[in-house]
Amino acid sequence: MTQAPITDHELLARVGATADRSAFVQLYDRHAPAVWALCLPLAGQHQPATQQAETLLTEVFTRLWQQAFTITNDCRTALLSDAVRLTRGNVPPPTAINRSAGRG
Repeated sequence: MTQAPITDHELLARVGATADRSAFVQLYDRHAPAVWALCLPLAGQHQPATQQAETLLTEVFTRLWQQAFTITNDCRTALLSDAVRLTRGNVPPPTAINRSAGRG
């Protein structure tokens, strides 16, 4: 008989209660593509923006690790909401990225 997949809520509970790295990896594998898809266009398409998007992705999942026990809503919603909050607070507008990329 096939077991039902472990839900995000169950994985979050494991991360929050016992710092279960395996559960965290499963959450990352499930949700990193969606978070990346959100971060990249908000950061822009230039190389510094790609690096910024990578930084944001890391920050979002770091926060998930740190706050897993306190997340009570849907994991995907929490991750994407956090990505938007971080992006709005940390990513300069595309014109600023272009200007800063031209400086040595």
